[in-house]
Amino acid sequence: MNFIKKHWLLILLAVLFFLAPLAEIIAFQYLYSRDLNVVMDWMGNNKFWIISFTYLIILSFQLLIYAIFNNISISLSLTFILFTLMNVINYYKLQILNEPLYPWDMFLYEQLVDLFPLVAKVVDLKYLFLLLIVIALLVIFCKFMPNYKVKWIPRVILLICSLLLITGFILNDKNPTKQVFAKYGISNALSTPKTNVSINGLILSFVLYLPDVFIDKPDGYSEEAIKKIADSLDFNADSADETAKPNVIVIMSESLFDITRLASVEFNKDPIPTIRHNMSGALLSPTFGGGTSSVEFEALTGLSNVFLPSGSSAYQQYIKKDIPSLASVFENKGYYPFALHTYHGWYWNRETVYDYLGFSDFISGEDLTDAPIKGQYIGDETITNEIIDKIEEKEEPVFVYAVTMQNHSPYVANLYEENSITVENNISKSNLDMIESYATGISDSDYELSRMIKYFNNSEEPTLIVMFGDHLPSLGTEMAVYNETGFLNSENSYLENQSLIRQTPLVVWKNFGDQVKVPDLLSPAFLSPIIFENAGLEMPKYYEFLKKFSTQLPGYISTVKVDSNGDLYNKTPEESRELEEMYEMLQYDLLFGKQYSKEYLFD
Repeated sequence: MNFIKKHWLLILLAVLFFLAPLAEIIAFQYLYSRDLNVVMDWMGNNKFWIISFTYLIILSFQLLIYAIFNNISISLSLTFILFTLMNVINYYKLQILNEPLYPWDMFLYEQLVDLFPLVAKVVDLKYLFLLLIVIALLVIFCKFMPNYKVKWIPRVILLICSLLLITGFILNDKNPTKQVFAKYGISNALSTPKTNVSINGLILSFVLYLPDVFIDKPDGYSEEAIKKIADSLDFNADSADETAKPNVIVIMSESLFDITRLASVEFNKDPIPTIRHNMSGALLSPTFGGGTSSVEFEALTGLSNVFLPSGSSAYQQYIKKDIPSLASVFENKGYYPFALHTYHGWYWNRETVYDYLGFSDFISGEDLTDAPIKGQYIGDETITNEIIDKIEEKEEPVFVYAVTMQNHSPYVANLYEENSITVENNISKSNLDMIESYATGISDSDYELSRMIKYFNNSEEPTLIVMFGDHLPSLGTEMAVYNETGFLNSENSYLENQSLIRQTPLVVWKNFGDQVKVPDLLSPAFLSPIIFENAGLEMPKYYEFLKKFSTQLPGYISTVKVDSNGDLYNKTPEESRELEEMYEMLQYDLLFGKQYSKEYLFD
C-alpha cells in the first residue's frame, strides 16, 4: 500500500499510457461506423488478434515519441493527433470517393487539398466541435500534467525497441511479421480496400498496404524476355498508308457521364445529344469520382493501373524518366504534340510529367488568365478555342491531348445563373440540386463538342476527334444520387455494380474515311490502337500488343475484368494469364526497368 501511495501518480500515468491505444481503437472504429453497437460487434467478432496488433502499432509510436521527448503527455497527445488525423481523412475520403486512405496518399496531397470543398459540405459540426474540445484538453493536459522522466539509457533502449517494432510493421512482408500475420489470418487480400478497412480497421489495413509502395521486379525479367515478347507479335509494317496525316484531338472530359443512365430521373431534354449521336462505345475507367491522372496515365502511355498499388498515382510516384507515350510516338511521326488543361499546371505533377511523356507544348490554367469561368472553373469553350487556334497556327499535323475542368465537383445549387437542364420528377432537394448543376455543365460540354465537329466538318484538314470521360462524378456522399435513383442496385453483384460505376461515354469522330469499329467497352490503356487505326497510321509494336490483349480483355481494371463477350471477372481468366504476365513485364520495363522495350517495341 505504501508503494501505491508513494507512486500513485506514476501508476496513473502508466495505466493511462497503456490504456490509451485501446481507447483510441474504440474511438476510431466509432468514427468509422458512427454506431457503438457496430463497434462492440466488431471487437467481439473474433477480432482479438486484429485489435492486439493494432494496439501494438499505436503503442510503438507512443514509445518512440516518449523516447524522443521524454514526456508522457506529449507522447500521448502527438500519437493521438497522428492517428486521429489519419482516421478523419479516411472517413471523409470514404464518404466522397468510396475508397480508404492508402500509404501512398502522402504523395497525393494535392488531391486531398482538392477534396476540402467537398469535406466542408459534409462535415458534421458537432464532431468538429468535439474534436476542438479534445485538442484544447490535450493542450491543458500537456501543460499541467506531471511528468515522469527516465534516464538516457532506458530512453535509448525504448527508442531501439520502438523503432524495431515500427520497422517490423512497415516492412511486414520482408520479416517474420508476415508469418505472424498469416498464422492469425490477418490479410488485406479481401474483396475490396473498403472491406479491408471494415474488417481490419484503418491502422492495420494501412500497415498491410505498406509493402505495396514498392514495386517488385517480375520473375524472369531480362532483355531477352522483352525481345521474346516483341518477336511473338504479328506486325505488318505495310498495313497503314501514311500519306495523309490527320490532326488527332483527344479530349478527356472531366467527370463526363451519361446522366440519363439514372433511369428513374426525368429531364426536360437530353443533356448530351451530340455525344449520344457520336458515341462509339463506353470507356471502363480505373477510378470513380476522382484520380483523373490515373485515367490519363493509361490513355497516354498504354500502361495499366492494375499493376500498381490501388489508389496510387503514377504521375506523382513513378514517372521519373522519359516514357514512350502518344505524345512521343506522334512526334516521331512529324506531329506537333500539344497538351492543354484548364487548371493549374502543377496539379498531378503535369508540368514535370508532360516533359517526360514528350509534349512540346503545354498550356495550363495559369496561361489562360482571361478565360471565361463557367460554374467554378474555366469553361469548356476555352478548350475548343485553344484547340482550333493551335491547329490553325501549325503547318504540321497536331496531336492534342486536352483535359477539361468545367464539370469538376462540387455540384452545388445555383452553380450556374440558370440551369438549362432540369429534373421533372421528385427526388430529394440536395440530390436534385446536384443533378441539375451537373447536367447543365455537361450540356455545355456537349455543345462545345458540336461546335468543334461543325468546325472540322467544314475544314479541309483531315481530323480525328476522340473524347471520353475520365470517371463518373462523385454525386453526394456515400453515392447518394446513385443510390436514391436506383442506379446502384443491391441485387446486382459486386462486379456488376463496379462495371456500372466505371463506364463513361467514348466518342470517336473523324471527317475522313470510314471509322474503325470500337469495342462496346474499352479500358483507357487500349485507346492507342483505336486512335492509330482510325488515323490510318502505322502503329508501334507495343500498340499491336495492346490490341492483341484488348481482343481478349477489352475491359481491364483492378476491380473488374470484362472479356470480349461482356462477361465479368474478379480476376483475369486463365486463358489470358500469359498475356497478362507479358503486359506486366513490359510495364515494369518501361516504368521501372532498363526500358529494353523502347528498342524492340517502339523503334
